[in-house]
Formats: sequence, structure tokens, C-alpha cells
Amino acid sequence: MKPQEENTFNNFCFTDFDGKFQARLSAVIPKYFGGAEETRLAGTSARYHCRVKVEYQKDLMGLLEEGMLLAVKNFRKTERDTERYTLMEVSRVWPEHFGLRGLSDHGYYPMQFEIIEQSEMDWQTNDRSTMMIQIDAVPINYDLIMKRNHEFEFAKGFSYPIVGSPVYILNSNMINLMYNKRITEKLGVDPSKTVEDAKSDPRLGLIKMFQASKNVIPIYVDF
Repeated sequence: MKPQEENTFNNFCFTDFDGKFQARLSAVIPKYFGGAEETRLAGTSARYHCRVKVEYQKDLMGLLEEGMLLAVKNFRKTERDTERYTLMEVSRVWPEHFGLRGLSDHGYYPMQFEIIEQSEMDWQTNDRSTMMIQIDAVPINYDLIMKRNHEFEFAKGFSYPIVGSPVYILNSNMINLMYNKRITEKLGVDPSKTVEDAKSDPRLGLIKMFQASKNVIPIYVDF
């Protein structure tokens, strides 16, 4: 897999966990309404769910979590936009071992145990030729739009991401702005500062989406 494309917004908008997260969108799978599996994966309003393949790093499984938001370039880019990204929520994360995928329950039992035992040590390495991380994600029907003047906005609407494109993780700063910018501007508070006085900072609580980070995301409500 080639290194992810450089973007002037990357440092502000996305996190790659110090270069550990290198991913591509491998499939966009239409949702067939009425099936229990599709409903569980894609929710009630999503038209599809996505499969993301991530280069294996032994530390990544301790960093990736369900609920994180991913961004992938989509087909709705206009001349006014520098880039336009479909936003998706991680619904499942799991590691995959090439050797274990070929393991059959009908195989010779001692051989099955030997293959399983040998795979244990592989997980402690960064062997990308043997292992990968798979992610299922569903669209949240919002786009992240990056403008030519180095500004950005979030736009509600349905879009299709481009298969094969790099996948990025929204950092806590962008998630904070996505959920709170309009409310905090109206209330006149700075969501980046923690203030004990509820009158100066009327947040309801905090979300710790990135468990390995000290960054937290405040929650605001305009009553």
C-alpha cells in the first residue's frame, strides 16, 4: 500500500496515531432493506456500509474503537471544494491472520492446533504480509467539505465514497467542532478550554472517544 496522500488539512483534521494508521476503502456494500444483518450493520437510514482494510500494526488494535469517525473522499466534489469527504462511523473492528483464514474445521486436529499456536507470536510483530485489520463502517450522512481558502464546513446529505481512496480518522478537535461549533458560538464559550464554573462553561459532560489520549470532547446542548 502506498503512503497516504499528503493534505494541508491533515494535521488539523485527522489523526494517524503517529503514522500507524494506513488504510484504504476496499468496498462499498449496498444495504438490502429487510435483512437483520444489514439492519445491524447499516442502521435504519444508511444505504450502504463500507469495508476498510488497514495495514497491521501491533499497537493499532489498542487504539481503534467502535464509534470513531472516518473520512473518505467522495464523488460530490465541486470546483469550489478542495476536497469533499464522506463521514462514516466505525461499527466493527477485528484483526485478521492470513494463515488462520485458511484453517478448516475439517482439517487434521493436531495440525489445526499447531497453526493456531504458531499464529500467536505473529500478533506481536508488525508483519503486514501475514496480517491486517478489517473495519466495518456506516455513513452518518454528513460530508466534511474543505474549501480552497483553507476553511471547512460540515454539510448534511447523502454521498458515495470513492473505493480505493485513503481513509482518515477524524481527530478529537474536529469531532468537537462538528458537534459543538454552532452551539458554542451562540453561547459564546470556548470548547477547547476546561472551566469549572458552569456559568462560563455550560457543558453537560465529556466524551473520551480516544481512550489512549488525554483529549476529551465536551458535550453542549442549546436548550
